[in-house]
Amino acid sequence: MPTRIYAVNNNCNRNSICQSRGKQTVVCSSLAFCLTVCIMLVALYIPATAQDIYIYAEDEFTIRDVRFDGNKSFSDGVLRDVVEAEKSPSLFVSWLNTRVSDKLGRPPNYFDVYQSAEDRTRVKNFYEGHGFFAVSVDTSLAINFDRRRVRITFEIDEGKRWLIQNVDYHGLDTIGSLVLHKIYQNPELEAGNPYQVDRVEREYQRILDILYNNGYPKAAIENVNVRYSRIEPEAFVAMSFEPGDRFSFGDIQINIEEERGYRIDPSIIYRMLEYETGEVYSLANRTRSERNLNRLGIFESAKIDIRIPS
Repeated sequence: MPTRIYAVNNNCNRNSICQSRGKQTVVCSSLAFCLTVCIMLVALYIPATAQDIYIYAEDEFTIRDVRFDGNKSFSDGVLRDVVEAEKSPSLFVSWLNTRVSDKLGRPPNYFDVYQSAEDRTRVKNFYEGHGFFAVSVDTSLAINFDRRRVRITFEIDEGKRWLIQNVDYHGLDTIGSLVLHKIYQNPELEAGNPYQVDRVEREYQRILDILYNNGYPKAAIENVNVRYSRIEPEAFVAMSFEPGDRFSFGDIQINIEEERGYRIDPSIIYRMLEYETGEVYSLANRTRSERNLNRLGIFESAKIDIRIPS
């Protein structure tokens, strides 16, 4: 794939213009006439004369560094966790791994043209997931052919960040007012907050957890719709739920496989339960009860199954 890089030949006259004609040869010409022919291209990491060259998938260039330019909202460290490209270890550390033992040091990290394209997409998706719907991401490379090393720079234009204008909840009309009050307390999403996809996920999971712990074991999220304006940086979020019927804990049945040849007093099991017959169903209480039974140390495995009428 074509890549914009920068190169300088130290043998060129100060008033010369250097243009690449291949991987190894540079022709230097002054404004009036050609002074000399540069046989060897010495590539530096200081920008000078722009030129287009090709790096092929089979070429092996170690990654000298991974940089980010234009990132104002997220640090380099955060973005390095987003991309797959990683700075290659030092020559000594790589030498230990490749020449002494693969259990020592770390192997070199090589530049991959396909990975580079995917990394651009990863950075773009990361920004869009945080409300930067107009972000643009490009990649520039600085290549040292003598040492076969490459420095990758992700050039980012963040643009504006979209803010949440409104959040709507649908399908919750049939639930009780007390449960509804819990849902509207301490939401993850509020008007004026920056849009963030993981915050949207946390919000609908928060609502599902409230439903699960207040008698709605069959509650489900039907869909999440995010609409954003291309004129103003505003996002509108709508969530649709299907709470299902409300249930209470029914009769408790205990089934013990007595493989060890001794009986277990059922009262021990009842004391470990965090709920009683007739109480409103709660997934949290069921989970804690199951955990209490397994902590007794007398069962190989203890599990609480529930039967929900269809």
